[in-house]
Amino acid sequence: MGLFKLYKKIFIDRNISNRSPDLTQDVDRSRRNLFVNVSNPVIAIQSLFAVILIFSIVLLSCSTAISAESENNTTKFETMNNENSAMLIDVTPEEITQLIKNSKAKATLVNVWATWCMPCREEFPDLVKLQADLRDKGFRLIFISADFDRAVPEAKKFLEQQGVDYTTYRKVGKDMDFINSLNPDWNGSLPGSFLYNEAGEQVYFWQGKETYEEFKKHILPLLEG
Repeated sequence: MGLFKLYKKIFIDRNISNRSPDLTQDVDRSRRNLFVNVSNPVIAIQSLFAVILIFSIVLLSCSTAISAESENNTTKFETMNNENSAMLIDVTPEEITQLIKNSKAKATLVNVWATWCMPCREEFPDLVKLQADLRDKGFRLIFISADFDRAVPEAKKFLEQQGVDYTTYRKVGKDMDFINSLNPDWNGSLPGSFLYNEAGEQVYFWQGKETYEEFKKHILPLLEG
């Protein structure tokens, strides 16, 4: 098969993205043609070039697929750190640990809440106020919802009602893995709040509802230190 005929067969007469088996057959035929016509230098060179061209296309397709997957993973974690998007993103215990590590804030407060938890609802406005008052000083608040799948719409509605205009998260995975990723001494009661310094080290945690003043008392030294 001549080079230009093979080129037409690949790019015009078939959709190469959906027919990788056909590409393999073309490669095999081209390789046979290469050895059968080796006595003709022109045909041999054309066939060899055709084989190289086809393999390059296959390799490029694989590379594109891998790059797309890598880009999707990167985009997810970039979105997780984007403070300008109001979202509720599912996170595993491992991703929560990474989120805290990459916080880049002087003080980071992780608050675990749920729509069915009345103390969580009562505490929520104080936490939103903390974020508004201390954000410019190097404070970051990370909300993690413990709601089940069926309650996600209600959770999003609650966040909107509270004026939360930044990314928040929802835990997925096993409960004990989630608890241990934050603090093994936590009994799992809600709300649960965990305070970290700039190095990502946990310096304090609360089980149950707390006040604006209580949180601020422990956060300010980290911001001023």
